[in-house]
Amino acid sequence: MSVVWASSKATNVFEAAAAVEQALGEAERTAAATPTEDLFMGDSYLAENVGAMRASWELNPWTVAPTRPGPLGRALNLSQRAVRRLTWWYTRPQLEQASRFNAAVVRATDALLARLLRITERLHALESTHSEVRLRGLEEQLRVTREEQARLLQRVTQLEAELAALRGGRQG
Repeated sequence: MSVVWASSKATNVFEAAAAVEQALGEAERTAAATPTEDLFMGDSYLAENVGAMRASWELNPWTVAPTRPGPLGRALNLSQRAVRRLTWWYTRPQLEQASRFNAAVVRATDALLARLLRITERLHALESTHSEVRLRGLEEQLRVTREEQARLLQRVTQLEAELAALRGGRQG
């Protein structure tokens, strides 16, 4: 189960429904654009844990602890349900807050995974398309730099010879 967040400042039901429809459309486009197996980049551990996170993000206030079969188990089950019904007003705000947080974590994780996939794809594209061209450019720059170094070395040698000749002319 994926979580879709929709918000609207409107007090009109139709505008709120339109915001929900828009959020669902964006979520469907995002899901269609990124195949699930690509999203996890071959990491089965990540895929398994994200699947568990998506399946169990919501806290259910009506869940009761499992009991043994038989009359005593049924009585415990009924008493748990009665306690849940009597205390819903007290536990509901905390459960809703935790569920909202869990939903935000699921959405943030999905967004981070999608962004990581886009960055990885872009990095691979840049590496594959520009590496050969950049390598040729660097080789050309090295060639030009070596030629310039050779010319400068030749000029330094020429200037040293002229300096030695001038020093020799003054001493003589």
